[in-house]
Amino acid sequence: MKIRYATQIRESDCGPIALLNLLKWLGMRVTVREHHGHLCWMCNLIDGFGSSDSDLTRALSHLRRNNFSFKYRRKPKLKTILSHLKNGGAVILVYPNEVGLHACFIPSQNKKKISVVNAFVGKAVNEITMKTLEKWVSSANSSAWLISKN
Repeated sequence: MKIRYATQIRESDCGPIALLNLLKWLGMRVTVREHHGHLCWMCNLIDGFGSSDSDLTRALSHLRRNNFSFKYRRKPKLKTILSHLKNGGAVILVYPNEVGLHACFIPSQNKKKISVVNAFVGKAVNEITMKTLEKWVSSANSSAWLISKN
């Protein structure tokens, strides 16, 4: 069954939307309408500023009873991310963009293009090149949570 991923509502809610899309990937029936507010609260979302890495980690720790585990990586290596995706895992990646830091969800990977959820405004799933992913990952402020289904 194809997953209908969500896009963010406000400029600063990319972290909670990444969590929502993770829950969708795990097979949970979650919607923006019913779960967005609670996920924003869990992530300690501050409008205009977003959520910190520690807030996302705390929210993931609370949610992980939903049959997944995670490892946090500050300044992750591209090789580590690609290996994790190839082995069936997913990634929440935070990287700098033109307005600050942005969180996206990466559920799958193939040889030439990477499927990224909520990477750009207006479209839930985008395909990016390996070069783009490498740029995001190699930035000084990048961080990642490597997600594995239990």
